[in-house]
Amino acid sequence: MTELPSSTRARCDNVPMPLQDGWHLAEPLITFAAIGALGWMFWPGARPPGPQADDDYGLLEVAAYAHELVVALAVRRFLAHAGIRSTFATGRDRRIRVLVFPNDRQRARELVRRALDEPKGFTTDRQD
Repeated sequence: MTELPSSTRARCDNVPMPLQDGWHLAEPLITFAAIGALGWMFWPGARPPGPQADDDYGLLEVAAYAHELVVALAVRRFLAHAGIRSTFATGRDRRIRVLVFPNDRQRARELVRRALDEPKGFTTDRQD
């Protein structure tokens, strides 16, 4: 049996074993890096979301904009008394949108415009 030099020799149960040129340390690091890269690519929350339309509310359309939640809730209550179903959502600009179904949009806007006469903090027109 050939004797290994002492610098490349390790002992395992009293049997000399070579260290395989340091690959036993690099292989787990490469494996963890590959798993991390695959996780980043396929994990839905790992990357920032792409651009989305701010006014995309599915079937609903914006009937009014409000700057305060109290105003939006008052508009919803008023529309409910008129028989118009509505909800609200906050956009990226922090303004509250009162949403209605498309067939009720025009009627809702007219009712709110006449009843509230465009008070401060509320508008039926989009202002950027």
